[in-house]
Amino acid sequence: MTTPTRAEVGHGIKEAIVVVHRADQTATLLETQSLEIVGNAPTGVGPGEALVAHGRTLFVSNAGTADKPGNTVSVIDVPTAKVTRTVDLGVNGRPNGLALAADGSLFVTTEASKSVVKLAAKDQSIESVYRTDQDGTHMVVLSPDGKRAYTSNRGSGSITAIDLATGKATSVPAGNGAEGIDVTPDGKELWVALRGEDKVKVFDAATLALLATVPTGKMPARLRVTPDGKGVLVICSGSNDLRLYVRATRAAAGEVALGSSPEGLMLAPGDEIAFIVLPQVDQVALVDVVRKELLGSLSAGKGPQGLAWARW
Repeated sequence: MTTPTRAEVGHGIKEAIVVVHRADQTATLLETQSLEIVGNAPTGVGPGEALVAHGRTLFVSNAGTADKPGNTVSVIDVPTAKVTRTVDLGVNGRPNGLALAADGSLFVTTEASKSVVKLAAKDQSIESVYRTDQDGTHMVVLSPDGKRAYTSNRGSGSITAIDLATGKATSVPAGNGAEGIDVTPDGKELWVALRGEDKVKVFDAATLALLATVPTGKMPARLRVTPDGKGVLVICSGSNDLRLYVRATRAAAGEVALGSSPEGLMLAPGDEIAFIVLPQVDQVALVDVVRKELLGSLSAGKGPQGLAWARW
């Protein structure tokens, strides 16, 4: 079979799944229908999270390794699989979480400087640095209205809300190993996975008051609120499964066994298929979240970490 140079989906629309591989230091592009590899782009050392803007511009945070800390973000053109820019964050090292604002500006967590860095939409130059002063500022999400950024701080076991107009940061305790975080589409709730406590906590997004505690499987690492706001997906690395919850009642709605220490999570457009990275076995699992069924897996490199969906 001849491998196409890029993904082709009817009427000239093209799609690709992006899998960032930490060990290989690459961003691998897979055509969405055949899941064949159609491109590889180099990243920096220790790549982690991935995010696609405008369907075709890929951002990858390069956290580095234990003995070689990273401080860059790779900017990659998906159709050509070419690196167009490497953004130097200077003293803001150990970048990880990524979030995209409506105007195209990029927000990046930097664990070394305990901050969130805002990069300009046009050239990814540093526009602002928002201090959390919390250890392990790891993941970041933006409120639906774009006025606030929320971070999980796994070292301090806290969450932080940042007023992006004033820069004021407000932090509250969340729990041991606060890591996965998402905000509901209505902007009312924050869901936070506590890797060290085997539970998820739900906070009022406006006040950061605790609303509920939800038991999960072992070591919940990542979570995602579905775009319709009705469900929540939680990846549990210790119990090797995907847990599903009803957002309104916070009740468990099923689980899918995955087999090997899952970490990253992405919902494909349509919200029916979840892609979940299994770094220890160099695979990405595909799960039908409606049927609660493991569909299979793909392997495209060593040490998969970040996931993103490109469509142009």
